[in-house]
Amino acid sequence: FRSPRFVSHRSCFCRGSRWHGTSHGMEGGSCEEGCLGLSLAKATWRQLQMAFSGGREADSASGGDATEEEEPAQHRPDLVDQPAKRLRLPTSPAASALFEVLLQHRSQLSDVSPELAQAIQQRLDALQASDFCLGADVVRQISDPGGIGYLDIFQGPDVTLCIFVLRAGASIPLHDHPGMHVFGRLLFGSMRVVSMDLVSDDGSSSPVPPGVLQHPPRREMAQVRSVEVMGPSPRTYLLTPCEGNLHRLDALQDCAFFDVVVPPYDPGRGRDCTYFKPEVDFASITAGQRVFVERYHPRHFSTQLLHYPGPRPALHQASAGSRSSRELY
Repeated sequence: FRSPRFVSHRSCFCRGSRWHGTSHGMEGGSCEEGCLGLSLAKATWRQLQMAFSGGREADSASGGDATEEEEPAQHRPDLVDQPAKRLRLPTSPAASALFEVLLQHRSQLSDVSPELAQAIQQRLDALQASDFCLGADVVRQISDPGGIGYLDIFQGPDVTLCIFVLRAGASIPLHDHPGMHVFGRLLFGSMRVVSMDLVSDDGSSSPVPPGVLQHPPRREMAQVRSVEVMGPSPRTYLLTPCEGNLHRLDALQDCAFFDVVVPPYDPGRGRDCTYFKPEVDFASITAGQRVFVERYHPRHFSTQLLHYPGPRPALHQASAGSRSSRELY
């Protein structure tokens, strides 16, 4: 691991951009190019420590139900080797049900079956912002001019669990998810989502495959699969390697959405994040339309790491015969 204020350089999907720490007291920062993949790639040192240890610091402003010992464990010799007396994590039956499905089927997450996809979506349908100890006031934590916050829940080689928070007017540029499924749940607010698929020369839908292209085409044809407004009621959605793999999200109101990304972005395995811009105005795009898109680097796009106060997967609760607690995902 690197120092607490920096993530691993390999997690930056802009290929060579420098990483800048923030000046807002957060353990994170933004990439010089402004990279969505960077947000999804690695948790900070402290977040990984919390996820692996099963504990986290109490935050009086988080709204969670963590209870704090009178004195930190490192200053109490009688508590150092007693994990049961560490801070108590907040719990949520709905979140726990989702985590359990992911745990039970972790070996299948690289190739999601229709049955597993249905099971994940059913668990997502039950989730509300309160299950993550969040409310609409979380938007006030965002100080970055881009208006996009990122909350890391879990990072592993097989799955990423995270929440994006967007201030009204903020946008996440059109980007792809090569060989990946993304199960999402709008938690509150409203957003406009434009979904596309790349189109091959014969006019058929062309899935975005994992892998590094030696000479990727700069200009490609894409077909708009859907243009829809989600919210203000919570809503579950799905994109696959073949359906709606490219999407852009525009916050019409302050909003937040939870993502289950399987498998996660990993440039080393050919799952890099590529950004596209259409040759027409997004405001005029309609479903069924075909447009040319170009690969580019959104230089002014960035995300701000925010504190996550809610439940995390119980990594220490592995079933018999499973891998070690630090390798469940």
